[in-house]
Parts: sequence; structure tokens; C-alpha cells
Amino acid sequence: MERRVLENTSKENIKRDFQNYRTYVCKVRSKRDQLTAIKTKLQGLQSAKITDMPKNTIPRNDKNLFLLQEKMDIEESLRKLLKKKDSERKRLNKILKDLESDDTAGLLTRKPEVLTAEASVLRLRYMCGFSWEEVNEAFYSEDKDFEINTDVYLKRIFRYHGQAFIDLQKMRKGGK
Repeated sequence: MERRVLENTSKENIKRDFQNYRTYVCKVRSKRDQLTAIKTKLQGLQSAKITDMPKNTIPRNDKNLFLLQEKMDIEESLRKLLKKKDSERKRLNKILKDLESDDTAGLLTRKPEVLTAEASVLRLRYMCGFSWEEVNEAFYSEDKDFEINTDVYLKRIFRYHGQAFIDLQKMRKGGK
């Protein structure tokens, strides 16, 4: 188990790390949307028609240059963000694998299947970006009474979520 990853880390700090990763995912999505919009705009400028309509005071070449520079800036920002996101994803996946390990189950005197469920909730919520409802469906939608007891199952998901951070903190302390 890699203790360095969790050294001097409180439950709140561990949770913040997972929340920050989810923020990275949102930022990457936003940058990609910006790139798509700029590429669309560039294509539109390239296929502009000549008409008798009044022209914009900014020459088309200046618009193209501005958009190209903006595109390059966003691409550079996206590369840096992806590098940080990838590094953080690897670190958090290592933490989740440690949580699921048999060594951790013995250390925390917890059932391995419970620790696996806790890690799965964190993985779906933070790494995959699922909403609480999507996590709940992923876990329990096959149960016959899921539609009737959705709230009951969602409370279980919340318990797994909260207990996972407690267990991660206990891992740091060596099971104490």
C-alpha cells in the first residue's frame, strides 16, 4: 500500500482531492467546447461569401489571426490541463486500488466487498463524473424494488461514499 499518497491527509483533504479531479474533468470539457466553437468560427470565416452588405471594420485576416491565436492558446492550456488531470487520475486510481486491496480489508477489519463498493462509488462519482442518481442506478437498478425504494438505495450510496473517506483516512493512520 502506498502511504506516501495519503501522508498528512485528513478526510477533508482526501475528499477535496477527488472533488478537484472532478473539476479538472469539467475544465477539460469546457476547453474542448471552446476549441470546437473557434474551429467552427474559423471555418465560417473561410467560407464567407462576397455580398453588397456593409462590411465589418475589422479585416477578415485580422479576425483569422485573432481566432488562430486564441485557438493556439486554448490548445496549450488544454495540453497542460490534460497533463495535470492525467497525473491526478493515476494518483487517485492508486488510492482506490489500495482501498480495494485485501491488505486494506485486513488492516481495517472490513469485508473486501464493502471496500470494493466504497471504491466503486468514488470511482463512478469522481473519476467518471456520474451524478448521484447515475451512481445509484449503476449499483441498484437491477434490484426488483429499485423504482419504489430509490431513496433508500441512494442513502446506501451516500453511506458508502462517506465511509470510503473515513476508511481512506484510517488507511493513512495504519488502521487506527
